Amino acid sequence: MRFRPADFNALLRDGRGDIRALLLYGPDEGLVRERARAIVQWVLGAPDDPFRLARIDASELADDPARLADEAAALAFTGGRRLVHVRDGSNRLTPLFKDFFADAPGQAFVLVEAGALRTRDSLPTLFEKEGTAAVLPCYPDEPADLAELLRDELRRAGIGADPDALAFLQTVLGQDRAFARNALEKLRLYKHGDDGPLTLQEARDCVADSNEFRFDAIVRAAMEGDQPALDRALDTAFGEGMSPVAIFRVTQNQVQRLLELASSGRNPSEAIGKLRPPLPPRAKQEMARQLRLWPRDKLAGALRLLLEAELDAKSSGLPDQAICRHALMRLATAGRVFASGRR
Repeated sequence: MRFRPADFNALLRDGRGDIRALLLYGPDEGLVRERARAIVQWVLGAPDDPFRLARIDASELADDPARLADEAAALAFTGGRRLVHVRDGSNRLTPLFKDFFADAPGQAFVLVEAGALRTRDSLPTLFEKEGTAAVLPCYPDEPADLAELLRDELRRAGIGADPDALAFLQTVLGQDRAFARNALEKLRLYKHGDDGPLTLQEARDCVADSNEFRFDAIVRAAMEGDQPALDRALDTAFGEGMSPVAIFRVTQNQVQRLLELASSGRNPSEAIGKLRPPLPPRAKQEMARQLRLWPRDKLAGALRLLLEAELDAKSSGLPDQAICRHALMRLATAGRVFASGRR
């Protein structure tokens, strides 16, 4: 069975007696982990119960394939249903789970976390076809979904936010829920005891530190064709330990917003002026410049390039920094061509 997000929410709310195994996979590792925690809470009623929870790395199953069935068949000393949580899953587990589903020992719920698999890969295909299992892909949130998450979490924490602060958070946090939630926890602690609305400067001071300026420099150089500046900005970012995935996410977010604006049918200034919450003045100028530079079809191609490069960085085994640099340099090359008037 293939789950949609609504099916997952229904599982947590109402339960499904026919489902005893779930595969979570996809490029949004933060969302995979968030949904895995929700399943643990749903099955156990607590985040961690050592008598009812067995966590296994996929590498351990490679050394001891029988452990999966043994853990699933074991009884909890304290009663209640057990949960077997397999982490770092991959297609190498397909033969093991094929045998497991054929025998289906015990009553434990089996949860598998995997990375950026493809829909037609062997492990997702097996879980989708198995009658007692389900698969749920986890893709990055759309910008509107992230904006809703930000507003909900800030409201829950009793924090108001200026429009400029909210716009900044949407841009710098990208589309990774784990990254966003960690940042929101920092904001909650930062604003504790302060009833005033979150300002743009506070958001920068609390969340971004120097990373915001690194992100700005990287995205601006890539989209506007400044290859030497991009090379320097990436050297600095990687030297400071910035994650290639975070760089991909922020760049994807910018390209996605540009693509939506280019598809609106309005001129750049009018389209940018319609954004809610409104952008700070400097961000408006940069976005207008990039919107005039990039044709709509090329923006769609740029987004595909970034998504595929992120997937390669996570799953190919090649150095992720090299993949990130190569992909952004390809964008910068295109930006330089567009800036010269050749399209």
